[in-house]
Amino acid sequence: MQFVRTYSPLLPAFLIFALFAGDGLFSGLFPDEMMNLHGYWTKSWSTLIRGIFAVWEAQYRPAGALFYRPLFDAVGLDPLPYRAVCMGLLAVNLAIAARFVYALSQSIPIMAVTTVIFAYHAYLSDLYYSSGAIYDLLCFFFVFAALWKYVACRRAGNLRPLQLVSIGFLYWMALASKEIALGLPLIVLAYEFAVFARGRRDFRTFTLTAFLASLFLLFRIWGPHALASESGYRPSWLLLLQNLEHYFGMMFYAQAKLALWLCLAILAAIAAAAYFLKQPALRVGAAIFFILPIPVLLIPPRSFYALYLPYLGVALVAACLIDLLGRRFLQHPLRSAWVLVLLCTFILVPLHSFRKPYGNAWVAAEQSKVRLIVAQLQRQLPSLPPGVHLLVVDDPFDPDDWILTFLFRLHYRDQSIQLARAKSPVQPDLRSLEPFGCTVSLTDFRLQVLRGCRP
Repeated sequence: MQFVRTYSPLLPAFLIFALFAGDGLFSGLFPDEMMNLHGYWTKSWSTLIRGIFAVWEAQYRPAGALFYRPLFDAVGLDPLPYRAVCMGLLAVNLAIAARFVYALSQSIPIMAVTTVIFAYHAYLSDLYYSSGAIYDLLCFFFVFAALWKYVACRRAGNLRPLQLVSIGFLYWMALASKEIALGLPLIVLAYEFAVFARGRRDFRTFTLTAFLASLFLLFRIWGPHALASESGYRPSWLLLLQNLEHYFGMMFYAQAKLALWLCLAILAAIAAAAYFLKQPALRVGAAIFFILPIPVLLIPPRSFYALYLPYLGVALVAACLIDLLGRRFLQHPLRSAWVLVLLCTFILVPLHSFRKPYGNAWVAAEQSKVRLIVAQLQRQLPSLPPGVHLLVVDDPFDPDDWILTFLFRLHYRDQSIQLARAKSPVQPDLRSLEPFGCTVSLTDFRLQVLRGCRP
């Protein structure tokens, strides 16, 4: 009965999630996912598992293999199982967010309001429709599972060595999922200073996670085949202010970038509230919001999904401030939770309804690409000779894009397929296609077999 009384105010949050994000279950696979799948499929299981722990190998987000490889081995390019796992993980993450916030605040209203704000955002659409966002979903799961366990153990006063090891393992898996997890040690430090007086602070968790983060950085950022060698991952402080305008505009459902002065004013207001109100949950929420986005703010802008983890900090800060106002008028905690949640729901549902089409504008065109090609291959080319040399004429992808090569190899489960591309709107002379065992055109994603395949 106590469980129902405590967690029943979460019902509106899960209803909002199901109402607005539930159609993501029936989304398709996206072109970028062909690269992810191919990268894991071409490695042995021993290499994939070793990559999670052998940090010196600097494999790209090795935890993603635990998602992509078993599903591909089982169902190939059928998108539904991928989407079912992602949607299930989103729901689990929402529950973990609620448990973490409750462990942190010991407040039903703060937990309920945080969860209803965090349940859905139209510009997090990558998370709801693309399985390529699995890295963010996994990273959130491991980061906040680690923080939930850490906060619960510290509140109970029994952070034992085995529990410390389990927190370290969860954090390592978070680092193996996505680089945004690097900020967790500083959040742990913020919690110790926000909650415990001098003499009662325990820095073991901070020391362990800081060591793991440093080890990860040593190889992942500066090691061989590391992110620092890729142009898109070279930090630039000049991007910081532009990224603030970019991400704040999406976060607050603005029609464009938010003015820089307004972004800075919001940051200053959150910092001031955390400093003067001295509420631990508010301070930790501010720390999540200020610390976790740093790796994202220093690289070229992405969509808002890149701030999935920090967005929980925004929701927590907002919930703490709303709760302070609610306590002036509502004394009963359960009644306060329901009133505040229903009020937030009444405000948020129309906003989400209005902005969802804008957040989803990219989805239909992108998800149809893989689906269209695969469906036509199944009808017109149900099989290909092993190791065939294939020419694709006039395809719609960028000249330096390997998506088609990956897609053909994955669809036919043949790593030896060789694919060449002639990007020309003019139909070629078939005599020039003699070296190739199979030639097709893919104009506007319409497959046409120009020359049949031969062994």
